[in-house]
Amino acid sequence: MREPSPLKKHHGVIFLAGAVVAAAFLMTAEAALVIQSLGSFGYLGALIAGFFFSSALTTVPATASFFILGGILDPFLIALFGAAGAMTADFLLFEVFRYRLSHHYGLFDRFRTWKAARRFTRYVRHHAALQYCIPVVGALVIASPLPDELGIAILGSSKYSDRRFLAIAFVMNFLGIFAISSIGRLL
Repeated sequence: MREPSPLKKHHGVIFLAGAVVAAAFLMTAEAALVIQSLGSFGYLGALIAGFFFSSALTTVPATASFFILGGILDPFLIALFGAAGAMTADFLLFEVFRYRLSHHYGLFDRFRTWKAARRFTRYVRHHAALQYCIPVVGALVIASPLPDELGIAILGSSKYSDRRFLAIAFVMNFLGIFAISSIGRLL
């Protein structure tokens, strides 16, 4: 069996490093000024923060940006613009995952060769309810402040059309960003 790629092997480490760096950055007074300066760009700042909301390395600072922007701007409009930015980044990742990686490297073929994966695939085929639950799990991961890569991988393996994926990514990111910015408004 082939060795997993270094990026896949260290994905959790990358997320943790991003969270630590973001936490250290957010504890400084300059960080608050930088994030509040996004508010001076208006809703374009929310669009930019939304684009960074999807990546493992930048999820934490983008979440903090939405929280702070919620106290400055309207949370509903923040969520609209932020979801548009996040949907764009998610779609780029979705296309890379679905077409480039799966076709060129046969990721799904290798996944199906593992014993546990074969059993899981057979189990899902025989239980129709699970065929609907797996994409829901992917959509919930996209809505959460967790990195979207896992949710994108789940939806990418579920053979979603581009239009359907874009709708799900926008709605779920909108809900997550709206919740974060609304909490920022309240506090």
